Amino acid sequence: MESFLGLSLESLQSDISLFRTVFQSAEEADRVWKAYKAWNGQGEFDRQYQLKNNTWVRMIVRRSENTVHEIFTFWDTTKIRGQVEAYEKRLREAEEASQSKTTF
Repeated sequence: MESFLGLSLESLQSDISLFRTVFQSAEEADRVWKAYKAWNGQGEFDRQYQLKNNTWVRMIVRRSENTVHEIFTFWDTTKIRGQVEAYEKRLREAEEASQSKTTF
């Protein structure tokens, strides 16, 4: 976690507000925090966001069965996000090429 969040588990456990400091923008941090606080604990709280270091992270939060604890899971999705963007770009280019052939 520390390798891509830049925060240790111990620091987060002592002060969860430190998590806000790793977001790319304060506005995004506020949006995620507000949505998290509004979450009713049912199902999963699932968000993706970009960190200051340009790493993309997917965060999933689940509430324990006894509703005492919440389990946070973080994934570095930077590589897969880049691959998806590359595929989408190639798809747009192929569609544009196909469209230009049909209008000719």
